[in-house]
Amino acid sequence: MNKGSSVKKKASSVSNVAAPHAHAPLVEEQSGLFTRKNVGRLLKPIATQVSGAPGFVRELRGSKSYARDFGADAPAAADVADAVEIAAAWAAEAKNADAWAKFAQQQKEIAWNGALGLTNKLKTEWEHAVGNHPEIAASYPESGTFFGARKGVAARGLATRRANKKKKSATTP
Repeated sequence: MNKGSSVKKKASSVSNVAAPHAHAPLVEEQSGLFTRKNVGRLLKPIATQVSGAPGFVRELRGSKSYARDFGADAPAAADVADAVEIAAAWAAEAKNADAWAKFAQQQKEIAWNGALGLTNKLKTEWEHAVGNHPEIAASYPESGTFFGARKGVAARGLATRRANKKKKSATTP
């Protein structure tokens, strides 16, 4: 969490999920850096190449006769080893990121389930309080936005269903 955050790093009594202790790094969008158009078809490793990369790199770095064995036209052993080492490191990073993304998604769903269970109970009390004392809404404007969010979604959904029904009836003879 950021310094000064009020979110505690203990598990919620409702969802038994704690706020994350580790955070995925923020990555700014790099528009144009990588596209199929500017890179073309990508060469992709198979699993055996990824798992065998560390041994391949050690072999290249340890060879005393690489230049003699492969000739002057072969890329430098250090260049090949560096490229494969970096690719393998990114493969490991991507694997960890995929696992983290799945874990974070699961934790998000569990946490929101518990949080929305509580806020649904609070919403009833908030609506009752605001109904009896409208000035309370001014003290909690973000609460009004939070509790009213589903009304906007429902209204848009209803409008879409009505428009689709109207289109369908207009095209049906």
